[in-house]
Amino acid sequence: MKSRTLRSLLLTLSIFILAGSAIINEAYAQEATPTPMVKRPLLAVNSYSTGATALYGGSEFELVMYLSNVGKDFANNIIIIFDGGEIYPRESGGVVSLYEIDPGETVPVRQKFLISPSLTWSGLGVIRASVSYTNAGGVGYSDTFTLSFNIAYPDYVAPTPTPTAGAPVRAQLVVNNYDTDIDPLQPGSIFKLSMQIVNLGMADAKAVSVVYGGGTVESNSAGTPQAGGVSGSSGDLSHFAPLGSSNIVYLGDIPKGTAINTGQNLIVNVNTEPGAYTFKVSFVYSDDKGERAVDDQVITLLVYNPPQLEVSFYRDPGFITAGQDNMLPLQVINLSRKTAVLGNMRVTAENADVFNNISLVGSLEPGGYYSLDASLLPWTEGPLDIKVIINYTDDFNQLQTFEQVLSVEVQPAMIFEPTPGEGEGSWEEPEMPQETSFWSKIWRFIKGLLGLGSGSEDPSSKPVEEPMPEVVPNNGMKGF
Repeated sequence: MKSRTLRSLLLTLSIFILAGSAIINEAYAQEATPTPMVKRPLLAVNSYSTGATALYGGSEFELVMYLSNVGKDFANNIIIIFDGGEIYPRESGGVVSLYEIDPGETVPVRQKFLISPSLTWSGLGVIRASVSYTNAGGVGYSDTFTLSFNIAYPDYVAPTPTPTAGAPVRAQLVVNNYDTDIDPLQPGSIFKLSMQIVNLGMADAKAVSVVYGGGTVESNSAGTPQAGGVSGSSGDLSHFAPLGSSNIVYLGDIPKGTAINTGQNLIVNVNTEPGAYTFKVSFVYSDDKGERAVDDQVITLLVYNPPQLEVSFYRDPGFITAGQDNMLPLQVINLSRKTAVLGNMRVTAENADVFNNISLVGSLEPGGYYSLDASLLPWTEGPLDIKVIINYTDDFNQLQTFEQVLSVEVQPAMIFEPTPGEGEGSWEEPEMPQETSFWSKIWRFIKGLLGLGSGSEDPSSKPVEEPMPEVVPNNGMKGF
């Protein structure tokens, strides 16, 4: 009885152990199976707000957009560009940059806008926000969000004794567009910045001055802005500095709804690294009451630092002849002060065949060079342009090409003419001497013993018979 009970207990314990091990193995298998995760940053608009007050055409408001990182990686180098058509950005030029947004973090982005009076009866305003960013490894991403809001219709009611507060009538100066006469900008470049300025306000702007780099209005001891007082010494001119004049340029009066053009010569600091730089521009003016006001704008300028290369012959290629192979001893030299990483070097020419004309250059140290011996087969004589194309990637990860043309002079093909006298008459092949047999040699020996002569019967060995002189008859004359 005791043994039967013991066997039952052992059997039950074994069943529990097997079931427990199966459950543990299943749990371990589920835990060991990796769960796919999105390893990239992903920015999304959580919400946005235009404030509690109603918006009208010609009014100004502040947009607050809450940007969230719903991905699993850090979002770095974030650039947000707002585009509203006839809804114009204020103060920052419509460009907002952020350094980093952690995964799961929400960051508010603020931007002030001015609604154009032409949208008074539209009823709807639309702003597009283009967001570009990178992950920790430098891989770029971009997203575009559309933000819409209501524009209230103006209410026309009968006047009442109770006055209502209205928006102040003032001027509003906005940079409509801008460009540079040099593209791309490089450290040390001298360029002209041209801008078109539009007064979108409801009043005239008088005595307008534009301050490059940012400026303020001078105030007296009581803090009241002084008429005509403009300060531009506090502006940021570390990357772009004015040339030929100061950073304050007087424009005069700008009536409402009027656009004017202005320009300023600037220079890029030689110590400026490649990248996108925001440049502040301030407009200082007076209203109808003589009060001074400042409108700040921000524009973006891109600075590149392409490799400084020179392609030449490392020795004189000599005479280049048409219809013949000619060697082109080419070399590319890095003249810049930093290492250049170059791609393929390609040599082409019109009206000619070029062989061994493609090669990978690679990394060139400052002052380093790379040589390529190409083969040129011109078709015709005359001047010939040899084009050398080198691929490289610029500072904004865009594929670019460097081109340089080398000019050479192709000489006419050499023609070999026969020497006078050659090729005239018929030419006969000389008769080759025949080989003498053994018995012929014995017969010649016997003839020599008998005194009959042992000469060979080879026609070439026979003496040349001279022609006999021609006898002229004397016709019966004696003595001749």
